[in-house]
Amino acid sequence: MVLLGIRSSWRVDPGCSPADLVYGSTLRIPGEFLQPHDARTVEPDVPFLRHLQQTMRSFQPPTPQFHGQPSVYVPANLAPAKFVYVRKDSHKHPLQRPYDGPYLVLNKSDKFFTVDIKGRPETISIDRLKAAFVT
Repeated sequence: MVLLGIRSSWRVDPGCSPADLVYGSTLRIPGEFLQPHDARTVEPDVPFLRHLQQTMRSFQPPTPQFHGQPSVYVPANLAPAKFVYVRKDSHKHPLQRPYDGPYLVLNKSDKFFTVDIKGRPETISIDRLKAAFVT
């Protein structure tokens, strides 16, 4: 309550209360709901405050700027790999292997590898792949 009173009190230097500067309008404190209030605290006629309110209404947020494309991280051992393991993202029972494979890599792109799984080519994200070292 003390801080509310301090923030809504009239200041001579700017010609308004701190709440007027922060919120753009005068605060109604609990004592003003029951008693008649001073017209100066409800609607101050201050050119500085009016100019500040008008300026704040005219501001528009800046348009977002995108600086280039984010780089895709490919593990060093995955880039030259000819065979990969594919992680299973389904429910796993205890002692079940987390990866299937190894599978032959048919094609590579930035974020996806095309892998031959049981005779069918499938495109899989590199986030689910792990390099296999087959001799």
